[in-house]
Amino acid sequence: WIAEHDLAVVDRGFRDSTGMMRALGLDACMPDFLNGRHRFDALEANRSRFISKIRWVVESANGRVKHFKWLDQTIQNTTIPQIRDYLQIACALVNAYRASAISSFSNYDQIATKLLAHLHEPNLLRTRLNNEVLRWSNDDASNLVGFPILTIDQIRLITVGIFQLKQARAYSEEHCSATDLNNQADFPLQICNTDGQLIRIRFQSRHSNAKLYYTYIQFSTEEILNSCCDYPIGDRQVGVCSHRAAAIWFLAY
Repeated sequence: WIAEHDLAVVDRGFRDSTGMMRALGLDACMPDFLNGRHRFDALEANRSRFISKIRWVVESANGRVKHFKWLDQTIQNTTIPQIRDYLQIACALVNAYRASAISSFSNYDQIATKLLAHLHEPNLLRTRLNNEVLRWSNDDASNLVGFPILTIDQIRLITVGIFQLKQARAYSEEHCSATDLNNQADFPLQICNTDGQLIRIRFQSRHSNAKLYYTYIQFSTEEILNSCCDYPIGDRQVGVCSHRAAAIWFLAY
């Protein structure tokens, strides 16, 4: 049931097996490794996002099955003859009584089109940052002029999914040092001295107190033109990292 040049979409845990897969005629797709670098380039980050989007379907199905406690543990060898029956029963219960894993929303076709259109697209904002020496002034979101107001569907087109949106509020609360994100909440940012429509926000890493990530956003009064972040996957054009999502969500929504 496997043919030559079929795609094998795997995670990094299969890094020692991709050579064998290719020797067997499969096209193995696995996220890249940093290998000592601080950040993936845009193409590598884009490819990794494609892989994670595909693998999410698999992980979602596995997660639903693992809601059954017996299937969410190490299974003894003596029960191997019954595993097939137990799994079929669990899957039947999930199909009968659980909602669909993927709920339809209005712009799913636009998201799919964007994924394909931006796969090989470089991050021109990162190129600009690398080539120019820019100066910045400290300010606050309350003084920001001309930032576009977006709907949640428009933001979802930027994030290419909902995971980063779910993280956006928590990141924003941490950045504001407040849980009440009203008009009075302080959201520190910096504005480029030579381009009033280019800003950057300094986010504290949620995994290490010693790490800070700058998120950059180029905008017009109508839309977000581009963005990037110093986070390892921050330059991807297929979706955004959680820092970029948090900044766009807070400022635009």
